[in-house]
Amino acid sequence: MQTDPSLSNVSHLILDEIHERNVPSDFLITLLKEVIKKRKDLKVILMSATLNSEAFSNYYDNCPHINIPGFTYPVTEYFLEDILQRVTFRFPEIQNPGRGASRGAWKKHLKRNRPQMNEDFLNYIIPYSRQLESEGKYDKDVCRQLKKPESEEMNLDLIFELLCDICQKEKNNGSILVFLTGFKEISTMNKLITSSNKFPPQKYIIIPLHSQMPTVEQKQIFVPAPPGKRKIIISTNIAETSITIDDVVYVIDCGRIKISTFNVDTNTVNLKSQWVSLANADQRKGRAGRVKPGVCFHLFSKARHMILEKFQTPEILRERLDGVILSAKLLQLGKIEEFFPKLMDPPESKALQLSVNLLKRLNALDDNENLTPLGYHLSKLPMAPQMGKMILFGAIFSCIDPILSVAASLDFKDAFQIPMGKENLADRKKAELAAGWNSDHLVFHEALERFETESNPSYFCWQYFLSSYTLKLLQDMKKQFMGYLLDLNFVSDMNTKNIENNRNSGNWSLVKAVICAGLYPNVATVRAIMELITSEEMGDAFEDASDDDNEDLDD
Repeated sequence: MQTDPSLSNVSHLILDEIHERNVPSDFLITLLKEVIKKRKDLKVILMSATLNSEAFSNYYDNCPHINIPGFTYPVTEYFLEDILQRVTFRFPEIQNPGRGASRGAWKKHLKRNRPQMNEDFLNYIIPYSRQLESEGKYDKDVCRQLKKPESEEMNLDLIFELLCDICQKEKNNGSILVFLTGFKEISTMNKLITSSNKFPPQKYIIIPLHSQMPTVEQKQIFVPAPPGKRKIIISTNIAETSITIDDVVYVIDCGRIKISTFNVDTNTVNLKSQWVSLANADQRKGRAGRVKPGVCFHLFSKARHMILEKFQTPEILRERLDGVILSAKLLQLGKIEEFFPKLMDPPESKALQLSVNLLKRLNALDDNENLTPLGYHLSKLPMAPQMGKMILFGAIFSCIDPILSVAASLDFKDAFQIPMGKENLADRKKAELAAGWNSDHLVFHEALERFETESNPSYFCWQYFLSSYTLKLLQDMKKQFMGYLLDLNFVSDMNTKNIENNRNSGNWSLVKAVICAGLYPNVATVRAIMELITSEEMGDAFEDASDDDNEDLDD
């Protein structure tokens, strides 16, 4: 579209998986809406297995939408109340302050020990529990457990008990897929299983699935379990849509997902655990019905299921918009405040302004929001503007090889792995590789440099808990980055080791300065060591003061 905005040589365009609502697809959908006003002959097909078709149809002026049913085996769904009835689990009791406690004591107790005691819990979960109790469908103790705010937390002990119950009662040896939120939860769950003696290796194959874990081990998920054995896969939401494990029959859905969210007030991106959407829950359920009828256990109540959002918030509303703004400027789409309101879900004007301000600080935009020469080059690079600026500076200051290593690792992922049970040893080996630099960025380069020069790279990777597969991908990314720089005439050839491009690669002060220049303004300086208190402790101090001085004073 940069060279042919109207796509004059294209007759049909298919966009798949648009339910993911990532930034590039939303941006492209908006551009295409403008293109088809002038290209009446262009056929645009938007496609997805789990799609809010009404919203997309309305956005495209009530265009027709077609539902093509697919075939999956039926999946039986169970919710938290069914699971509690099945495994007789008790959530931990937390002692209340007591009747004579002050209002302030109760506030602090609820804040610390009842984080789920929110309006949804009070308005939906509690009444639903009472309704179940009056109907007599479940044991009274099950209903009492549902009334505890702790029932809304992800409880790994409950998942472990449910796993034991499935393996004891379900004679079908189909694989079990457990959805958790992150590395810490997967690691803890793996330890619970392997240290319990209830899942002997001659009967069970336990496979953690996470991007930071060794790829070779994770390939076992696609291999059918031998007769008499059962696979148990503990995964993040990567197993929701990105990969398909054909022999899964049982799914345990923790009901949570980690999503990055951009906070315009603090100008930071945070990765937080939150409730899944109905679309997520349906995708997870569908993993169990690929080859035969399956079962899905949701670790939330039917009442919580009824109030889940239909879809996750579109990425364009929870991500930084720096790169998208550069693309819009390169395509000459006019003023930012005029184009972005045309998006299907327009971002906040404050979020746009923060990104515009950052691009100005990077000297990618001038005061009139026009592309500067630097901004033009950055818009041509398919990476975050700060990464782009870093590699341009690396080429200008002739230290390209270490800078490309750092940029590739930051833009994709670093090659360090964390095997289960060896986390501390992996940290020590990484520190050993750092050789006193105290810099994660320079360690990324050292890992790639050693991988490229060691006589036995496989042993080197084993010794320092590195993924040879990821390192090879990072090597390929470095070559791609060199290709971009060559297209922009910043380098003379594709050789990342060329002496012309690396005269200053041994000057580590300069290399660190280039990294700082690229990542600016994400730079912090430690001026002094101070004794800090947490925000929670600060909040408690204010609450104590407010309760002593004025019981009606707000936080």
